[in-house]
Amino acid sequence: MLHKMAMVTISISAEAYRAITGGSPEPSLRDDRGGYRFIVDRKTLDRLTAARRPGENYSDVIVRLAKGDGGEE
Repeated sequence: MLHKMAMVTISISAEAYRAITGGSPEPSLRDDRGGYRFIVDRKTLDRLTAARRPGENYSDVIVRLAKGDGGEE
């Protein structure tokens, strides 16, 4: 039986978008928070939340992890 996973839209920076996709976001993806809409599943969102350090937003986490810095401080 297939389980439908909940999807969540988050706002991320252009730098974080490039880190994920390797390309620049389309202008149509721009949101009212100054970022770009990106859809992730709930499990991915939970992992990003768990990886956040004090003061970081989702974009910071994505860029940090893309650069290979996933360890503890």
